[in-house]
Amino acid sequence: MDANQEIMTKEQLLTEMDRAWNELQATILGVDASDLTERKDQVGWSAKVHLSHLSAWANSVLVMIRDGRPQHEGLGIDEATYETDGYDLKNEVIRQAKAGMSLPEVQTDLEHVYRELMRVLQGMSDEDLQKPCSAFVEGGQEFEIFHKISGNSWSHLDEHREYIERILAD
Repeated sequence: MDANQEIMTKEQLLTEMDRAWNELQATILGVDASDLTERKDQVGWSAKVHLSHLSAWANSVLVMIRDGRPQHEGLGIDEATYETDGYDLKNEVIRQAKAGMSLPEVQTDLEHVYRELMRVLQGMSDEDLQKPCSAFVEGGQEFEIFHKISGNSWSHLDEHREYIERILAD
């Protein structure tokens, strides 16, 4: 998440989200399922793990803006784990929780979360994107919700698409 990034308009955000989603889909479209599940990067993550990770983090923002619930609930982790420094422990708990999902389940889950996030964002205004996280979740942070959305949607899709591309290229 880059809190210094200029806040986009809703239309710019939706355009970036569509672009990132389409590029991710183009990366995995037509790839053999075994390549998405068995080939791994240097930390042992397969493309499937990256996709389930993206779903969890997008869902974490979705529950904040749609339901007014804390981000850790959308991640499916306890608050103490969420409050730990760094992302390694959080991501490992998420990975373990989703490890039993099949590739089609992971892909369906990610698509559902992405589409629901897009639906919710379409109902927001440019002004809503500038509101602090605390306007959506009691006790939330004071930086703009746009940064939370951006860091867990299109820019996160771009980041992990690049990881997946490297896995598939090796």
